[in-house]
Amino acid sequence: MTGRSNSINVEAEQLGLVWHRSSRCSPTHDPKCVEVAFDGEIVRIRDSKTPHSGELHLNHQSWTAFVRHLDPST
Repeated sequence: MTGRSNSINVEAEQLGLVWHRSSRCSPTHDPKCVEVAFDGEIVRIRDSKTPHSGELHLNHQSWTAFVRHLDPST
């Protein structure tokens, strides 16, 4: 798990990554969300309000453990 700089975010956009946001996230409900993109063996996570401020990278195993911690029914 590593924090990433702005240059990495620019690189991610150039790669054409598809960023996903929770369906519970909306400007009227709660605009403070995270976005996730799957890039091979890396799961990229960024702040939806400031997408160019950097990213957090996790491997798939860590991402799965994180999601299960948030919602044990998954």
